[in-house]
Amino acid sequence: ETVSTQSTGVAARFRMLKVTREEELTRCLSFIQQNLNSGNPQAQHAALVALNENLETQDLRFKQLVEQSLAILVSSLQEENFDLGKISSLILRRLSPFHSTVIRNTAFLLVPLLQSLRTSPFEISINCCFAIHNLIVSFEDGRTADWIPHFKDILEGLIFASERGNNDLRCSSYEVMNTLLSCAPKNLDSDIERIVEKILNLLWEYLNRNNGQLNTQEGNQILSSLCSSLHYAIPRLNEAVVFKYSDMAMTIVGNILSIPNLQPSVVEEALLVVGSIVRSLKDNFRKYLTASLTFLMPCLNPSSPSPVCCIAVDVASDIFSALGPWCLSVSDSIFDAMTQLLKDPGVDRYVKPGVFIFFGEMAKAIGQNFQKYQYVMSNALPMACQVVQSPSPDPDDDSWQDYFSSLTESIFLCYSGILRSRKDPPLIYEFFPVMYRVSIDSSRSQDVSLALINLIRDLSVVFGSHLKEDLKSFVRFVDECLQCDDQKLKDVAIHVKEVLITFL
Repeated sequence: ETVSTQSTGVAARFRMLKVTREEELTRCLSFIQQNLNSGNPQAQHAALVALNENLETQDLRFKQLVEQSLAILVSSLQEENFDLGKISSLILRRLSPFHSTVIRNTAFLLVPLLQSLRTSPFEISINCCFAIHNLIVSFEDGRTADWIPHFKDILEGLIFASERGNNDLRCSSYEVMNTLLSCAPKNLDSDIERIVEKILNLLWEYLNRNNGQLNTQEGNQILSSLCSSLHYAIPRLNEAVVFKYSDMAMTIVGNILSIPNLQPSVVEEALLVVGSIVRSLKDNFRKYLTASLTFLMPCLNPSSPSPVCCIAVDVASDIFSALGPWCLSVSDSIFDAMTQLLKDPGVDRYVKPGVFIFFGEMAKAIGQNFQKYQYVMSNALPMACQVVQSPSPDPDDDSWQDYFSSLTESIFLCYSGILRSRKDPPLIYEFFPVMYRVSIDSSRSQDVSLALINLIRDLSVVFGSHLKEDLKSFVRFVDECLQCDDQKLKDVAIHVKEVLITFL
């Protein structure tokens, strides 16, 4: 078993070896230490292969070895030896999840990783992309600020890498950029504004430059990646900055969604951009209301792919929530489209909870005007209540339980919206069995609990002592919410308790 560092089989041998016993670990550590600093590229490569294959080892000696290896790993990124650079970049990619504690100086790693994004072969650059990603997401112990001073440099490095002409590197760069944007603190508005402007210009140039050749695999990936980053960036900006770029963004989204036969992933990302703009602009989005329907309505079609349909429903909810009475002019057409989604048996079941949530938002938005749709709701809501109380078609399939939970939450939210929209709301007694069953179900989710406590509050406020006997059934549930750790749930429960006390 004596291993010669000159043997061509060394790398292959350690690629197969995952040490498990103390003796094996000691020999492996010795092999890595002996060859890592040898100056022989073949021996170093073999040592790094062994290091990579055993990177999950949590032995203290191994952690110390990893820390000692950082300088060699970083310097190897710029070596002319491709194999050495590749294995080093792979180790750095996998380093943070297993050994984030050995990284004492983030800049020591970030600077060479960013340089590699610009100059290294594509395969190495892709590994460096995800090394940066893992470096950011691994620090959840208060050390996140280590990378924040380098935020602008990371963004610029990722953008540069995305424009090097390799599609895999481009997709990787934008995927990491999305993580960076989602983790960024609010005080980086100026840097994020620049990235929004850059992405919009890239989209505009790409659409104009490639007119007629957009619906290719590469074209779809580029559009999807750019829209995805835009979707992550917009919520990080204040309303005034978003308004500054909203005309250009909505024009670009409209142009993208007018391209025939787009891949669903592009449509999804483009719709998510619209949702981000709606939530940022609030009632200032009304200038885009009519235009947005031209590309939203085709997505609210039973034949649309399920993910596209779900996102379109959510965007419609965002629009009604943001614009309120301004949506009255378009309520008939959107209500009819949503009703068709409920009726069509071919529509994926996961679309339907979102539709009920939309009805609740619509009711709150247009108030008394929602009464003309009551004939539909008086049938749809009781039927949904029957569904959530029926046995699961497949008890072994957890997805059905998730669906029932989601549907239960959505019908509670829907009826809460209806209660707030009318002075004389209908009292649908089909709700109470569902509400009581959920209130005593210890496995209910926090989201379902919040929807239920809000519904109890609305019922208490609207009907008061007229529902005295029915509301008594939920006192225990309200008390449970008062003792929970979720502050939002607790705050609503405090209000409900105060209301109930007045007539119980």
